[in-house]
Amino acid sequence: MPKDKKPPPPDNIILFPNVELINPQSRLIEVDGVVEIPDSITLEQFEEAFAKFIELNDWYFDGGIEDITNE
Repeated sequence: MPKDKKPPPPDNIILFPNVELINPQSRLIEVDGVVEIPDSITLEQFEEAFAKFIELNDWYFDGGIEDITNE
């Protein structure tokens, strides 16, 4: 693989594309909040559902997800 080309991320990870790849016609939305889910849903299940939502809309997400229940 040429030096200036990066390998694609694994299928299970969604990364925001390099800045030079961002479509100038796109918008960047910052999300700062909390999602309340039933106790029966695991963090992994939520992450999977969230990733599917992002992928379904052909969007990208850069950030983290953590369980803050006990904070």
